[in-house]
This record gives sequence, structure tokens and C-alpha cells, in this order.
Amino acid sequence: MRKWAFTFLILFLISNCVQKHKQVEKTYEDGVEVVINHLEPYKIKGEFSQLVLDEEIRIDFEKKEFDGLVFRELGLVEADSEGNIYLVETYKALEYFIYKFDKNGNYLEGLARFGQGPGELQQIYTIQIDNQDRILVSDIGNSKIVEYDNNFNFIIETRVKYGLREIIPLENGNYLARRSSEEGMEYTPPFNSFFIDDENRLYVMTYEKGEGEGEYIHDIFNSGGVFIGRKSIGIFGILGRSLNHRWATAKNRRFYRLINKESGYMELVVYNMKWE
Repeated sequence: MRKWAFTFLILFLISNCVQKHKQVEKTYEDGVEVVINHLEPYKIKGEFSQLVLDEEIRIDFEKKEFDGLVFRELGLVEADSEGNIYLVETYKALEYFIYKFDKNGNYLEGLARFGQGPGELQQIYTIQIDNQDRILVSDIGNSKIVEYDNNFNFIIETRVKYGLREIIPLENGNYLARRSSEEGMEYTPPFNSFFIDDENRLYVMTYEKGEGEGEYIHDIFNSGGVFIGRKSIGIFGILGRSLNHRWATAKNRRFYRLINKESGYMELVVYNMKWE
């Protein structure tokens, strides 16, 4: 009797383990590998699946220390490898488009002047800093991607056919990007916005309400495109319009979130990211 009970226990544990670590389903279409994700995330052996966010700093632009900075419409946030923070002013009439802060939120300098010459910008729709601290800017006003070094010296610009909003540089030298919709505001994608972290995990903000007030569910995919988890995160940007701006990003194991206060002022919240 004990032998049968022991055998049953072993089979139960094996079955339970298989269920927890289900093999990722894949197929090929036209020679391209396609990951088949389901409604529930995969449990992958040896890979963390739970994200914990702990608030580190909060930069409130309503405070007097920022009185000298006149922001009209902050719409983008990015960070470099040293933790410096870059905020983008999308209003065209101001002198600079990009404002640089150190990792503690102290203002450093204004960057990126308005103009049509090499390295000058008309309207920024996204900013991305790669793992070499090169700064990539999508200028939808001039239909080009502009590249600068980490001191913001102009390197090169590339003309593009479409206005590109989010831009993510890939390791093979290509880009993952979303172009402007030709259907205008009538077209609403099935997601609200997205960003990646240092390990190339993709976070997709859905329209599904999260656990707390003002929070929405984010579907999380690993670098291989496998759906590995979900996380309730406070809203950034405006629902239905966040695709126009990159109000959140993840760098240096930190999550940066721009939020619009009831007073009309902007606030940047920085969290430590921990996977368990």
C-alpha cells in the first residue's frame, strides 16, 4: 500500500511540475519563428516571473526649485547608463526640446534646438538611448531619425517615409517602431503603449484596469517574445493618446513614469525594478 502511495505521489509531482513549466509553443511562418502565446503567461524554468516596483524618487515640477523651467507639454522620458534623465518638451515654440537631469532629479541643461538644419528638430515623437548611450530621436516634423552621441553631438540623420513614434533599436542594427496611423484618430490599437527594459523584456500597457485606482495591466514578454507575466502599473499619459508619446521607460533596473497631476503640472516618479 505504501509503495502504491509513494508511486502516486511521484507521478503527481511530475505532473504538477509539467503543468507549471509548460513547453513554449512555436511555429514557423515564411521562415520566421512565431511564438504562440495564450491568455495565461508561460512559467519558464529558471526565469523570474513576478515584478516588484519600489518608489525611489519623485520629481514634482510644481515645486519652486523648478520655477525657471517653463514646460508646456512634457511627453517623453528616457535615461542613459549613468542614470541621467531626459525629458522632452513637445511644444514647438520653446528654445529647447530636451531637458537633462541627473539621477537625483537636479536640472543640468537644455538640449536640441528648433530648426530644419542637420541635427535640428521640428517635432519630437520619441527618444531612445541605446546601450552605447547614443541618443536616437524621431522627428516627425521633418520625417527623419536623428542620432547624437552621449554629449549630444550630432552624428547622422536618416530620412524615413513615415512619421515614427516609438523606436526601439535592435541588436542586429534594425529598429522596432510604430508608424503614424493613416486612419487618424478613428483607429485605436488593441494596446495603449509599450516600453522595454535592459534585458529586452517588452511591457505592453493594455486597457484592462489593474489592482489599484488609476492602474492598468501590463502584459510582459521576454526577449524571445514569450508571454511571461502581468503587472498592474499606475497610468502614464492619457488613455487612447499615450501611443503619441513615450511617457514611461525602464533603464538601469529602474522604471520611469511621467504622470499628469490634477493641478496641471507634471511629475516624474522613479521606481526600483526587482524580479522574483
